Amino acid sequence: MRSKNKGMQALIFEKNPLPVSVPCCGHSLNLVGKAAANACTSAVQFFDFVQNLYKFFTVSTEIYRILTEKLSEKRNKQFYVLKRLSDTRWSCRAEATKAIADGYSEIKEALTSISCDKEQKEIVRIASNASLGEDELSRNRSICHLLKRHFGAI
Repeated sequence: MRSKNKGMQALIFEKNPLPVSVPCCGHSLNLVGKAAANACTSAVQFFDFVQNLYKFFTVSTEIYRILTEKLSEKRNKQFYVLKRLSDTRWSCRAEATKAIADGYSEIKEALTSISCDKEQKEIVRIASNASLGEDELSRNRSICHLLKRHFGAI
């Protein structure tokens, strides 16, 4: 471990050489999961799609407002919103997947609304249309539902 030579562990060992260092199982498991996911092209493409969808909707408060309005119209009070993917927290991938699986039709409505809105910048409408690609969106919807079922079992 790197922190054995620097940081808090180094200070502890300096004062008392008897403590035993135990690697964090959660961190090790996260590294295994990350390496496994990066070995699968479909997983890399899927999570890239999820991250790009998040980036699109959070690029401006106006676009994010459109998404949250669409989500809140269909749901009473509680709904999942898109999450940023983290390299260290794999639970955020489960949350992001649940958000897309549960709010698929609302996300699609928001993208359609943005792509048809003449007041939006041309680049925003083009990006919205790109995210709306039928093959891409429907293929990733299927993956979302499979992963949601899998993440729910964990």
